[in-house]
Amino acid sequence: FDAATAAGSSRAIRSALQCWEYCDDDMRAVRARLLLRNIENQRIHLLQAVEDLDGGKLRALVASWTFDPKDDVYTAACATLRRYEAATAELHSLIQSPTGLLGLAT
Repeated sequence: FDAATAAGSSRAIRSALQCWEYCDDDMRAVRARLLLRNIENQRIHLLQAVEDLDGGKLRALVASWTFDPKDDVYTAACATLRRYEAATAELHSLIQSPTGLLGLAT
């Protein structure tokens, strides 16, 4: 149980809570439920930032992620952020190029 919360894996915590044999108000179970709620909230924020293509928010959320680095939502958000940053860099390069958008305007 302690290993599941230490890993910050929502799947492992959920599994451990399902197997928990002790009282629901045991402090370890309470902490695990709070941690699980925090992870799920962060996952929701990541999904929303990906959906909105909000690069600044996505960058901040990815940088502040302290949970399981193998989380599927987190890894998808990281991949989206890499694509977003590459596309943004390409667009800036195109805009500043003599044959790019600014070059065409002159």
